[in-house]
Amino acid sequence: MRKLFQKESKVEQYSKEHAELVYECLNQLKILMEYFYANEYDSVKNKVGEISKLEHNADEIRRKMEIEFFKGAFLPFDREDRIILAEQVDSIADMTQETAYGICLSKINFLIIIKMTFQIL
Repeated sequence: MRKLFQKESKVEQYSKEHAELVYECLNQLKILMEYFYANEYDSVKNKVGEISKLEHNADEIRRKMEIEFFKGAFLPFDREDRIILAEQVDSIADMTQETAYGICLSKINFLIIIKMTFQIL
C-alpha cells in the first residue's frame, strides 16, 4: 500500500521544502530592508545574493514536484490544482527576488521620520 502512494509522498515532501524556502526568502527580505533603512548597501547586496540562492533552490524543488506530477502523482483532477498552487507559491519567491534586486539598485538615503514610518508598516 505504501508503494502505491510513493509519488504523492515525494510531492508532499517537496511541497513542504518549497514552502519553507519561500518563507525564508520573505524573512531574508525583511532583514534586507533593515540594512536598506540603515544605508548598509554592502549588506543589502549580500542579502540579495542569499535571497537569489534561496529562490533558485525553490525553483529546483518546484521542478522536481512538477516531474513527479507528470509521472502520475495524484489523480488528474487534483494534480492541476496542486501544480497551480506550486506555481503561485513559487511566484512569491520570484517577486521577493525581484523586489530585492530593485531595492539593491536604489541607493536612497532616508530621512529619520520616513524610516520610522516605513518600519512601522
